[in-house]
Amino acid sequence: MDLPGSAATSCCSRLFVGYMVLPKRLIDTILAFRFGIDQNAVGLEQAILADFIEEGHLGRHMRRMRELYAHRLQTLRREGEKHLKGLLEIPDVKAGLYAVGFLRNGMSSRQAESAAMYHGIETMGLDRFMLSGTDPQGIVLGFAAFDDDVIKRGVATLAIALSKRDR
Repeated sequence: MDLPGSAATSCCSRLFVGYMVLPKRLIDTILAFRFGIDQNAVGLEQAILADFIEEGHLGRHMRRMRELYAHRLQTLRREGEKHLKGLLEIPDVKAGLYAVGFLRNGMSSRQAESAAMYHGIETMGLDRFMLSGTDPQGIVLGFAAFDDDVIKRGVATLAIALSKRDR
């Protein structure tokens, strides 16, 4: 569930970082290969990132984000239990940035996606992730980028969208 115009962050540049865990005997070979194909030298950024990780800043950030996202997921589940009974079931997930909601109102994934969009809630029907087979009758619920008040309003709006009351 994403509300339009409520991006979590805005960024002007991006840092692309990758890593490999290698046996010592392969390090020189892989580095030579990487430098032979790499078009973007990011040595300074990688050195800064390495210091950031080594000094424990990344670990602290990850713990903080894990706690924040767990709280937001808890808010989504609590509000879902309050407003979405008989409409949408949110399984007991433990972590993540998105949750899945399974429709209990007879709507297809696409119908629910359209109804939510009509009410200003951006979501994706689970059928979009299927190559073939039957519609799993569900939607993707994004929660990580939103504070408690936005999640509460979003769930209440989603309940209206899924209730078919206005159609």
